[in-house]
Amino acid sequence: MSSWGEVRRGLVRSAAHGYHPFMKILLYIVAAIAFVIPFFAWMYLVGLANAFGSVNATQTFSSADYFDLGFLAFAAVPWLISIVCVFFASRMP
Repeated sequence: MSSWGEVRRGLVRSAAHGYHPFMKILLYIVAAIAFVIPFFAWMYLVGLANAFGSVNATQTFSSADYFDLGFLAFAAVPWLISIVCVFFASRMP
């Protein structure tokens, strides 16, 4: 029967090598999702605002909708989460 120290070292070694690629991929996926979601959420909010505006069927989304302080404030936290996830994923060997 093996000692607790050998079992613990084996678990640490297998966890260090087994979960590493999955964690790196997961961090990149979370970063991509956190970066993209504010765009879709802002499109939804702009669409709602246009729907309750005038009865004009020609209102569309434009790049001017995204050059707004409201959008930057809305997207700041998800983009910071995205930057942190990319930083930690890139630091993994």
